[in-house]
Amino acid sequence: QRRVHGIVMIGDSLLFQQWMDLACLLYRQSSYVNFQDKSYGDLVLKSGGRVYYSYSTSVGRRAALIPNATIVIISHSSAAYAKYDDSIEELFKQFPTNWKGKVFIRAVSPGHYNCGKHKIPSHVPIVAPSKNKDTYNWRSFQDRNQAWENVSRNYRHFSQFLHFPMLDYRPDAHVLRKVGVKKSVKLDCLHWCLPGVPRLWNALLYNNLNISK
Repeated sequence: QRRVHGIVMIGDSLLFQQWMDLACLLYRQSSYVNFQDKSYGDLVLKSGGRVYYSYSTSVGRRAALIPNATIVIISHSSAAYAKYDDSIEELFKQFPTNWKGKVFIRAVSPGHYNCGKHKIPSHVPIVAPSKNKDTYNWRSFQDRNQAWENVSRNYRHFSQFLHFPMLDYRPDAHVLRKVGVKKSVKLDCLHWCLPGVPRLWNALLYNNLNISK
């Protein structure tokens, strides 16, 4: 695991979409860009800064990336955790006591079943169905986000919880994918079209970094 000066992003495939949007925004100012699906992304700027993404649903596995980073952005993942408090405590144990950087935690964004039926934003929030019809356990995202936001505030390195409740109104903004040998079209009702929602995440991050200077 390499050490990275600059921004380190550790999380799931939704956070990779945010890194991809950053790569698009900063491409003209970059000297090196490399990525592989959702596994990793590496963007080196001509100014010497760096934005590095590493896929993981366990931050502890990427702890070596943290000490030399100035900003760490974490998506707490759409994967289930047994106990929210234990997961958050384990996360903040990875930061050295003398570390001077900032930690941003980005909320898991909502998935929308049957998103293909929506061509425009909804006038009301679209939430996951009852538990027995919630195949992907998307209904739990709201509870996980609230738990992480509440508990993270107790830790010194925590800076901001990046959350967009308005995304409940955007079932129209998800992805159409071509899959298989015949390239049939399949709806992905969890991930987002680019730039779209990931651009909003980066705008919120940019504003928070400016405010906290």
